[in-house]
Amino acid sequence: MDNGASFAWQTPLFVNCFSLIILFIFLSDNHQKNRCIKTQRYVIFQYMVIANMLLLITDSINWIVVGRVDPSMRMTQIIATTLFYALDPLPSYFFIRFTDVVLEIPMEKQKRLAHWYMLPVGLHIIMALLTPFTGWFFRITDINTYQRGDLLPLSFILSFLLMFIAAIKVMVHFTKAHRKNNERAKNIRQYRWLLKFTIIPLIGGVVQCFFYNVTYVWNITVIALMVLYVNNQNTEITTDTLTGIYNRRQAFAYFERFVRETGKSENGTAVVVLDIDNFKCINDQYGHIMGDEAIIAVARALETEFQWDDFICRFGGDEFMVITKHGAKAELKSSIERLNALLQNQHDSGRLPFSLSVSAGFAIVSQKNQTLDSLFQQADIMMFKQKAMLMRRASDKQNID
Repeated sequence: MDNGASFAWQTPLFVNCFSLIILFIFLSDNHQKNRCIKTQRYVIFQYMVIANMLLLITDSINWIVVGRVDPSMRMTQIIATTLFYALDPLPSYFFIRFTDVVLEIPMEKQKRLAHWYMLPVGLHIIMALLTPFTGWFFRITDINTYQRGDLLPLSFILSFLLMFIAAIKVMVHFTKAHRKNNERAKNIRQYRWLLKFTIIPLIGGVVQCFFYNVTYVWNITVIALMVLYVNNQNTEITTDTLTGIYNRRQAFAYFERFVRETGKSENGTAVVVLDIDNFKCINDQYGHIMGDEAIIAVARALETEFQWDDFICRFGGDEFMVITKHGAKAELKSSIERLNALLQNQHDSGRLPFSLSVSAGFAIVSQKNQTLDSLFQQADIMMFKQKAMLMRRASDKQNID
């Protein structure tokens, strides 16, 4: 080899090593943060990172041995390239599994879909393992240089098919989220960064397909994994672990945005504060596990009764807060009434062994009240007045009895 060829591997090897360091940091940091609770999302993300690391390692081996005219180097090149193509569809496979988890597809359906996802993956692996004998995806010449095989476009199709399907699934759910007022609509912020993840590797795959000797697709995927990792961390920081709705961290940002968006509309921004009635009694009589079930039930009911684009958070303990752009008094009162009717139905239908209701107060942005703190305080006072009134009624009823 000439000097230029002998050092041709240095740049891609450096890029691969840098990418591997980033992925190792993701892997270890994700493991440290999830040592106690290994959720399905955590496990699949780890598999995505490991698959990408293995691809970068095999690609690095290829760059080191390519062009070295030695039988052992040629055999190393064949084995490493075969493994590279065998591993190629795995990041897409794990990503579509990750997508199904984020989209909250039922577990039984996820298991059935996983079998279908394995069809293109299995076909690609078999063809990759046979390629050293058939030349389908690649050929290694006698002087140990790499040449593309006749069926290489099929390799790209099989490798990125599942990622393309995942992108379509996310777009479908994203569209539905704008039309429906249900639990899935609350995940709309996650759909956006799932789409960002799919676009980046797909672009890298197209580049690799049309440009010879370009193998930076999995380095580009590291960027996508960074997007996924950062957004996943942000979700953990801003989401209440028990209920899956927001925690209070995001309240001020959403309030300011809603005020801007409702500046010229008929309905102003409103803050609703809610507190579970007799929550201590529920904990004392039925235990803390059922107390958690009560909190979860209220969170699900809030998602049902308020609009999909409203901000709903667990403010702390058994207290919730809603920031809504639909701040008409009559509409707010109706929403709270329907919410309590829905919660009562949880007991009447036998899903909960106790009656469940909330006391609520609200405040609408006005010239006097324009900050979240002042609106929360006003709504909180109204909520406690309602709770005190309910307690007086209960006390009066006991005295009559």
